[in-house]
Amino acid sequence: MVSKYCLLASIALCLISDSAHTQELQLETDEGNIASHEDAVVVCYCGNAGWLVSQQNTNSCLRQLPQLDELILFDNVVTAPEIKYISTLNKLKSLTIGYSGSPVSLNGDFSPLLGLKNLETLEICVNNLSHQQLMTLEGMNSLECLWICPANNVFEVTDEFADCLMTFSKLEVLHIDYANSLTNDFVKRISSLQRLTHLDIASVRFSDRALELVATIPNLQSLRIRSPQFTNQGIHFLTESVTIESLDIDSNKVSKDILKSLAAMKQLKKIHLPINEMSAIDFKYVSELESLEVLSIPDAHFHDDALVVLSGHRSIRELIIDRADLTKESLQVFASLPNLEKVSIKSSQK
Repeated sequence: MVSKYCLLASIALCLISDSAHTQELQLETDEGNIASHEDAVVVCYCGNAGWLVSQQNTNSCLRQLPQLDELILFDNVVTAPEIKYISTLNKLKSLTIGYSGSPVSLNGDFSPLLGLKNLETLEICVNNLSHQQLMTLEGMNSLECLWICPANNVFEVTDEFADCLMTFSKLEVLHIDYANSLTNDFVKRISSLQRLTHLDIASVRFSDRALELVATIPNLQSLRIRSPQFTNQGIHFLTESVTIESLDIDSNKVSKDILKSLAAMKQLKKIHLPINEMSAIDFKYVSELESLEVLSIPDAHFHDDALVVLSGHRSIRELIIDRADLTKESLQVFASLPNLEKVSIKSSQK
């Protein structure tokens, strides 16, 4: 019995290739055969454990999709035989094993995936993900992008996972969420990843020393990092980097005083800061960032006489601000920004 079969023009353009004939298969099944499509490059599968590995019919076997380069698994239990089956898809470039809001449970580990020599992107959102499971990724040196998102905030990983990451010689993007067992030593170890351009990590154990170490990553362009221990002094270390273009910091110890230091980072294109107020002089520091395209200060209170300092800024495309009382003067500032495309307003008033 076939429960559903959908061939989509594309509901997820960001996940698939740029081919003019790109097509996506979405499989939602309990049992039975589902016709495949030879032009499909993305398969989204939601179903009972064992279905993938049981498919031998050439009309429904993933091995018979010669163009398949992305597989998304969600809302199921991924078994060891399924992981072994997936390891035979030798043209696979991107594999998602669960994602935020739709995690999976994993029986076994990731070691069979080492056979996927073309795999570039791996996203993992697994219930009760363990350090031992993650360490079986060691040696997957084709990976360029690794996302780890623990499904239930239970995430057992230690600083030693950095040793595994150091075997990913092509790694450019690293995202690890809710890893509160990680320390500054983890950051020290990964700071020598020569090709790393995007880093997104969080731990309550990171201190300002972690920011000092991050500033030494040679090709880092985008940084999102969170810890309640970060202070203005730690963020000041980041001004040593000449490559960081996108900066997203989260800590309630950060204040507007850091903007004077950040004004020296002329390469910045995006800033997100959890500061709670802005004055005219603070917006002046922001205005000195001539390449700035996105300014996100969703918790900062300010008045029109402060915001007006941004008038005429030629690069800003997006503002994310807190304004409960938009005035005519505010709108005039928006109108004066020649490349402004989007304004997101968080109102602090009920």
